[in-house]
Amino acid sequence: MVEVYSKSDLIHGLLPDLAAEVEQAGLLDLVAHCDFLYQQALSANVELVILRVLQDAPKRFGRDVLCAPWFFGYTRMALVDSCFMNCARLFDDGSDIWVGGFIKNCGKMAGEIDGRVRDVYSDRPSFDSEKPIRHPLAAQEEMFYQDEVDAQRDIELLFGGGRHEPVYVGMDAGALIELWQKRLSGLGKLRNSLRTHRNKVFAHSDSDALDYDRFVEQYPLTYAEMQRLIDFVSDVTIEMYALITGVERQRSPRGIDDVLGLLKYVDAGMEAVEQRFANFQAGRPAIADS
Repeated sequence: MVEVYSKSDLIHGLLPDLAAEVEQAGLLDLVAHCDFLYQQALSANVELVILRVLQDAPKRFGRDVLCAPWFFGYTRMALVDSCFMNCARLFDDGSDIWVGGFIKNCGKMAGEIDGRVRDVYSDRPSFDSEKPIRHPLAAQEEMFYQDEVDAQRDIELLFGGGRHEPVYVGMDAGALIELWQKRLSGLGKLRNSLRTHRNKVFAHSDSDALDYDRFVEQYPLTYAEMQRLIDFVSDVTIEMYALITGVERQRSPRGIDDVLGLLKYVDAGMEAVEQRFANFQAGRPAIADS
């Protein structure tokens, strides 16, 4: 049974007794690297969520954005810089800790990971000791297990279709790591664009930054593509952390939509201000009787 803890309940990412178990399995350093990458991906994901809200804000909350244009403008610029840099660090193959290096290290510890998974999940119904990992296929992974995907979709059609539940496949750590390596290779073009943006615009003042519109046409990278990169790191770190510790971590923190809530409160406040102004012009009391 997977247990869920909030970050405040954890000590350095693990409860003390659990940390001792992981250390005994020889996987504590791997979990430490996993936690570091997870936190980076979590920060990048939060920043991207806020950026998407601010991108739509002028259309949904035009008058509210206009009441503080400098704040919203500079907040968005700062978040773009931070999000790109956080995401770039996750895929920087020149760093000691990056997602590709982490996956490679997982490969070296595949036997230890399988042993730990057997310890944590052996009481799970239909547990298979030879394939101890029950992995939910991401959309980009389904092509590698087409028979299993087709079989589940056929069953879903029998019950009315329309529902596309995750397809779970049994595998060992070696197969899972190989699958992640395939996904990482498939992100090569996006990684190159991310690296180019980081090197020429965000980390250094390259001359290409002087004509940013032309640069973006040559090296496009959308928010949706950034999300794909962040989701990959989240998928890897959340699942590996759960396999080793039994703790399921959150993809996004609670309250991540509070920026949208803030804009709604501002919108309500602006309505009240406009009503007071209309009442003043009409010679009515500032607050109309209900």
